[in-house]
Amino acid sequence: MRKLSILLLLATLGCALALQPSIAQGTQAQIVNHVFTTRVIRDQGGGFFAQELIIGFQPGTASFHTLTQVIVDQGTHEFSMKLFDPRGNEIKSMQMRPVQAQRDNWVEALWVEWSDVRFNQTGKYRLTIYHNAQPIANFYLIVSA
Repeated sequence: MRKLSILLLLATLGCALALQPSIAQGTQAQIVNHVFTTRVIRDQGGGFFAQELIIGFQPGTASFHTLTQVIVDQGTHEFSMKLFDPRGNEIKSMQMRPVQAQRDNWVEALWVEWSDVRFNQTGKYRLTIYHNAQPIANFYLIVSA
């Protein structure tokens, strides 16, 4: 049991340390949650639910969703996302509708449907999230055979 606890603690610390460099300093937006999923369901109260989480992809063409929760200050905010292959080439980009935050600490869900994304090679792909044209976070996905 102790060994499992230590491994979980190390994994948690590793995730926290890995996320720190991917957040740009001086921005007015923070990413607090992000998932790759097969489908997003919106309930009657306006909430979002990820149906099945995706933890990896295979080479070929895929369609999937991302759901990202952000906290922003009052005002108008522009968000976009770009997906890069293992060599750093952009393979797809998505522009979201502007976020109109009515107050500071406004929480917003960014739901993006990615259609017909070509994963031509195996390796580590990078999804970069931009706030007002500045990169604020990177998330990685693995494509393996």
